[in-house]
Parts: sequence; structure tokens; C-alpha cells
Amino acid sequence: MTWEEFRHNTPPEHAQASWEHLYRSHFCSIEKATALLGYAPSHQPQAAVLESVRWLIHHDELKVAGPLIA
Repeated sequence: MTWEEFRHNTPPEHAQASWEHLYRSHFCSIEKATALLGYAPSHQPQAAVLESVRWLIHHDELKVAGPLIA
């Protein structure tokens, strides 16, 4: 979904809050932790988001119109 699609389908106050969050967010690298400490994340970002959304649905914290497909 593009930003324009998201903004079009989201109430203005929520879209603005999301934009402000994204605009201020920083991207950090784990390269140094990987090189020095052998760090490896336990989840890939997409898998972590999917797991979180499934948890929210399962615990009735997020209502969805149909089954989650992923």
C-alpha cells in the first residue's frame, strides 16, 4: 500500500499522526552488533508484524472483516 492509499483510507487525524511518526523515525543498522557480538535477530520484521497482528486478532484487540491471509 502506498502512502497516498493509506492516507486516503485513514481518518485525517490518524493519517497525520502516522505521518509525523514516520517522518521523525530513524533507521538504525545492526551491522556493528552483528560484527562485534554475532547478533542475529530472532524474527524478521515482516514476521514480527504478522505475529503481532495475529495476536491482536486472537485476543479480540483488533477486529478484521475477514480471515487473515499471509
